[in-house]
Amino acid sequence: TTVTTITNKGVVKGAVEGRYSVTRRELAGAVALAATQLRDVHKLRARDRVLFHMPTDAVHFAYMLACQRLGITYSATAVDSVEDVLTSRAADLKPKLVIAMNAPVVHGGAQIDCAAKLKRAVPDVPTLLVQPWGAQSVQKNIAKYAEMTDERAFLAIAKLVPALPCAPDHPLFVSYTSGST
Repeated sequence: TTVTTITNKGVVKGAVEGRYSVTRRELAGAVALAATQLRDVHKLRARDRVLFHMPTDAVHFAYMLACQRLGITYSATAVDSVEDVLTSRAADLKPKLVIAMNAPVVHGGAQIDCAAKLKRAVPDVPTLLVQPWGAQSVQKNIAKYAEMTDERAFLAIAKLVPALPCAPDHPLFVSYTSGST
């Protein structure tokens, strides 16, 4: 399983497999970049809905926080969810976008291609494929935030993608259960 350690010390080079550190500024920068992509490329707005099908990873956190920043309601599904469950949840949620990791992941010793499964289960909804946190492209895009002071980073982020206020009854996320919980 992937373990994310969030510290003040940045990404640890040569960390134990599946472990890495993320600073507040790096995560905030990733959230801002994800929110910009959701808003500008995918044209999502407050009250739109997104369905996630990917492992718990810092990138997953960044996109969920980006949804929160924009007032987008989201739901996350477990990596081992079967296609029928994904289809059913998408039918109920009516997402404008589904998000998955762009490469297969190992879960419980089995390799799972979340993107392929999601495309089969929800073929009529656009899919955003994201890179895992350790990918060079992700690290390159957030590096400038890691080098800034907290004040400069958070001012730059607020200017790039201001947090949108929402009504008190606005749904942040939709949580489904199998009934056994």
